[in-house]
Amino acid sequence: MSDSAREAAGFLRIAVRRMVGAYPFHAHLLSIGRLADDADMETMGVTVRRGELLFLYSAEFVLTCSLDQLVGVLHHEVLHVLFGHLIADPTEFPNRTARTIAEEVTVNEWVREPLPGSPVVLADFPALPAQEDTDTRYRRLARQKPGTAIVTVDDHGVWGEVRAAGVVGEAAIMSAIERAARKLTPDEAARLPEWMLEAIDRARRGVAAGRAQEKLAADRAATIPWQTVLRRFVSRATTRQPSYLRPSRRFPELVGVVPGSARRFDKPRVMVVIDTSGSMTSELLAQVAGELRTMAASHDVVVVECDAEIQSTYPFVGELQEVCGRGGTDLRPPLEPAVLATIRPDVVVYFTDGEGPAHADAPRVPVLWCLTPGAEPPAPWGRTVWMV
Repeated sequence: MSDSAREAAGFLRIAVRRMVGAYPFHAHLLSIGRLADDADMETMGVTVRRGELLFLYSAEFVLTCSLDQLVGVLHHEVLHVLFGHLIADPTEFPNRTARTIAEEVTVNEWVREPLPGSPVVLADFPALPAQEDTDTRYRRLARQKPGTAIVTVDDHGVWGEVRAAGVVGEAAIMSAIERAARKLTPDEAARLPEWMLEAIDRARRGVAAGRAQEKLAADRAATIPWQTVLRRFVSRATTRQPSYLRPSRRFPELVGVVPGSARRFDKPRVMVVIDTSGSMTSELLAQVAGELRTMAASHDVVVVECDAEIQSTYPFVGELQEVCGRGGTDLRPPLEPAVLATIRPDVVVYFTDGEGPAHADAPRVPVLWCLTPGAEPPAPWGRTVWMV
């Protein structure tokens, strides 16, 4: 990592810490997602890649901002997520200029910090009433002739990745909002303005309508030796990285001056699907939580929760404390080609009791059915292990 990249990353960490007091929901959402330096970014942007919410940035852009401006841009990005702008269907808003203005005005109306450049703000459009939602503003603006292209604070182009990811992209966004809201302490929630509480509530209803949250016990131990079991499916990929601790082959006498190279072992990526339907008991789900802790020690794990449809997708970190679902069962949605292409796992581990429809043909990615005791494999393909 270059000096400028390290400086930009540190500057962003300071900005996020500054947001904790004034904007606790924003700080929680930024911590659930990941800040990532991206060479293709000119400014900042937010997207979903492989089921993970990413706040992308250009290190060069970050270093041109003041700390207040950087807080403002992060505030701006979080509100795009909260207001559903990343998952809105562009075909419903054919006047792209009007849509972009509506999105930027609606976000920037609530950003009190200075923003770099020439942000699009409500004062530029005196015909727009204050505190309207994005869609209402779009309808007002769409009656006018499309104007020239709008220069935005951030890059909206990466939102296309979220829409292309389909249900995975939408589930990742909704899951991140839900998890950030659950992190709010009573004191933090009491300090949020009414409009933000309403926006969070609207977003959470979009996730949770007809869906139950269930907290899990955290004291179950794993019963399956995952490192041994999964070694049969994937081997660790290796990449060469420059290292000043190893001598260069060409200049061995210049160790510490000219870098040599060292192999780095990358963790295999496992997509863990958890059947969260009503037929999976709380005890079984607690057992899954224990298995995940052990698996994640040696593998890069992305979790997909699914009952009759995909409920949530997120990178596994730490503990599985609760799941969403408890409805009917359909084992097919997580194994759709579009979902697998988005997450790009090396192997799929599917925790289920097998009581639901599965695809007739095997997907291209190896699948390991991890079944409850006494369950029958739901498909003639894939390999099977049983929890005990």
